[in-house]
Amino acid sequence: MISTIISFFIFLLGILLLFISLYLLKHKNEPFMLFHPEKHKDLRIIIQITGTLLLILAFLTFVSLILNNQIFLSVILILDVAIIPILPILMLSYIEK
Repeated sequence: MISTIISFFIFLLGILLLFISLYLLKHKNEPFMLFHPEKHKDLRIIIQITGTLLLILAFLTFVSLILNNQIFLSVILILDVAIIPILPILMLSYIEK
């Protein structure tokens, strides 16, 4: 029962990573929220790299569910938790008011 719940939440994490990565990659050349990557080349590069990393992590998260290897799953979850907060921290300086 607990294993099923954990697998469900890991699947949700993979879906969330996939959605965020595709959103970032789609909006790397157009304004979204308070950000204008079309004006800042650095922001566009940050969005491109982070979107690609999140897409790779989403794929690895789904692979870890299929393999059901606890060590691989733990490493992927640690990478997810380490990479996800990097984007907002890097984007803070590019907010336009």
